[in-house]
Amino acid sequence: MSSPTTATLDTPCLVVDAEKIERNLRDMASFAKDASVKLTPHSKTHKCPDLALMQISYGAAGICTQKVSEAEVMAENGIKRILISNEIIGLEKLRRLANLSKRVDLRVCVDSPDGINQLSLAAKEADVHIKCLIDVECGYLRTGVTAAVAAQLAKQITETKNLILQGVHGYEGQVGSYPLRQRPRVVKHAMNMTLKAKREIEQNGLSAEDVVVGGTPSAKISGRYPGITEITPGEYIFYDYANVTQGLVPVDDCALSVRSTVMSRPVPDRAVTDGGLKTFGFADAKFPHVKDESLHARVTRLSEEHGILKLGKGGMGVKIGDILEFVPYRAGPCVNLHDRIYLTRNGRLEKVLSVLGRGKTT
Repeated sequence: MSSPTTATLDTPCLVVDAEKIERNLRDMASFAKDASVKLTPHSKTHKCPDLALMQISYGAAGICTQKVSEAEVMAENGIKRILISNEIIGLEKLRRLANLSKRVDLRVCVDSPDGINQLSLAAKEADVHIKCLIDVECGYLRTGVTAAVAAQLAKQITETKNLILQGVHGYEGQVGSYPLRQRPRVVKHAMNMTLKAKREIEQNGLSAEDVVVGGTPSAKISGRYPGITEITPGEYIFYDYANVTQGLVPVDDCALSVRSTVMSRPVPDRAVTDGGLKTFGFADAKFPHVKDESLHARVTRLSEEHGILKLGKGGMGVKIGDILEFVPYRAGPCVNLHDRIYLTRNGRLEKVLSVLGRGKTT
């Protein structure tokens, strides 16, 4: 019996092109191998253990998460090496983290004496040793510390029971907001700040083995810097319309789309679909992209359960019941709203993937 086609899927739903995912995975894995860096993809983009395992099968060294609950889901489904690239505060969460470290090769970020002390307490209670990366502020102005403070924190970690200094982490998330031609300059500044922290730690006679950087917009630049050991891009598995507008990839590289049904045609130049904010998420006040460019259609507004489209001349023939496909502006917030991803190949359903990490915010 042949597999069903995408036409049988109820909407709104998430559909992923298997061939495009495989191409994207091969491409980033090939880059990492050529640059001699480990690839530890960020699973917050897809929240799906099946896709994490696919990334590992293509050469990834492990998986990166932002939350303990995400890491727990990944560990429960076969992921053996996890980096929590975030500060975890609060003994309840840290006790879960410590217990998780008994089952997997786990690293976590720190950027404060209080965070180190809390982590140490949880590690001692669980009788485990936890690997730490010091989070370095390298231009994104979010978490992280200066090189001088990183050196102080490194000394504290080495003097604290049950903690292991593993290295430094820097996230140059600001790069995506710059034009392509300016990105090498921005990455250079960020890598200089991150590597300065490594040097200052080592000048105190300590070791900073891992130097972890690199989101999707910058990984292929930062991953080439001497001293960088690991990159953590996430969006590359799908790419999204934000990556397209940034000039990073053509829209044809975007593997993820949302299928949504036209439910109303109130006036000739307007169509309304059954996918709104609760389907696409809110993404920097930007809207998803209509894949069929021959319709000359654009999304002008999203309410909770409606997508409102302005139709150009090519879209006058759109009818109630027609199914349109959209590329989400941001993949991660969109996927987090869905229970399933439908993996397709040549228009036919190949596998239904469960988004087991959705809603995992603790």
